[in-house]
Amino acid sequence: MAALAVLSVVLLVLPGMVVDHDLAGGHLAAADRMNAVNNVRTTLLQAVGGAVVLFGAYATWRQLRVSQDGLSATREGNVTDRFSRAVEQLGSDKLDVRIGGIYALWRIADHSARDHEAVVSIMAAYLRTHLPWPPQEPGAPAADASINSVRPLETRAADAQVALTCLGVLGQERSPGWLNVSFTDLRRADCDGLWLNGVNLDATCLEAASVYQVNLSGASLIEANLRYAELGTSILHQVRCLEADLRGARLVKADLREADFSGADLREANLRKARAHGGGCSSVRICGWLTCGAATSAVPTCGTRDSKAHWRAT
Repeated sequence: MAALAVLSVVLLVLPGMVVDHDLAGGHLAAADRMNAVNNVRTTLLQAVGGAVVLFGAYATWRQLRVSQDGLSATREGNVTDRFSRAVEQLGSDKLDVRIGGIYALWRIADHSARDHEAVVSIMAAYLRTHLPWPPQEPGAPAADASINSVRPLETRAADAQVALTCLGVLGQERSPGWLNVSFTDLRRADCDGLWLNGVNLDATCLEAASVYQVNLSGASLIEANLRYAELGTSILHQVRCLEADLRGARLVKADLREADFSGADLREANLRKARAHGGGCSSVRICGWLTCGAATSAVPTCGTRDSKAHWRAT
C-alpha cells in the first residue's frame, strides 16, 4: 500500500511541480500546461516501467541462481551417494556386484572430473589388494605354476580385468604423477590399447600378458616379469625396466626411445623393427651382448660381459 501511495504522489503531484519549476514563475495557457504535465507524467511512467522491468529481471536472475545452486547441491549429493554405494559394492562377496560397482565408479569418473583421480586410485588399490604378487588368495594359481595352466585374467578374475581396463582407459586423462600398481599378479591380463603411462608396475607379474599398443611412457617396470608378453607397437618411451625379465617377449615395432633395460634379461626377445633413438639402440641401455639374428657380435653394449641382458633383432 505504501508503494502505491508513493507511486500516486509521483505520477499525480510531481509532474505539476516539475512543470512549475521549469516555468520559473512564467505563465502558460491551461491547455499548454496540461500537455506539459502529461509529457512529464509519460516520461515518469516510462522510467518507473523500466525500473520495474529491471527489478523483475534481477529477481528472476536471482531466482535462477538459487535454483541452479540448489540443483548443483542436489547433483553433488547424488554423486556422493552413488560413489559411496559403488565403493561398498567393491567389498561384496558376489562377483557380479563387484563388477557392477567398478562400472558405476567408471561412469561417475566419466561425468565428474573432480572424482576422476579418486576413481583411478581406487582401481589401482583394488588390483593391488585383489591380485597381490606373489599370490596369496586361496585358489589363485601358484607363483611357479606353468603359464599354460594359468587362465586368462578375464576368466579367473573378471572383476580385476574390468578394474584394469577402467584404470587404463581413464589413464588417458589422468593427471601426471605416479600410480602404484606394483607387486600385482597380472599374468595373461588383457592390457591392449590402455594408457598406463607413469604407472608403477615394479615387481608386477605380466607373464604372457597382452600389452599390445599400450602407452607405457615413463612407467616403472623394475624387476617386473614380462616373459612371453606381447608388447608389439607399444610405447615404452623413458620406461625403466631395470632387472626385468623379458625372456621371449615380443617388442616388435615398440618405441624404446630413452628406455632403460639395465640388467634386464632379453634372451629370445623379439625386437624386430623396435625404435630406439635415431632408429638404432644408442639410447636404450642394455648391459650385455648384442645379438642380431643368428649372429652374435662380441661387443658388450655397455661394457659388462657378465650381465645377462641380450638383444635379438630378426
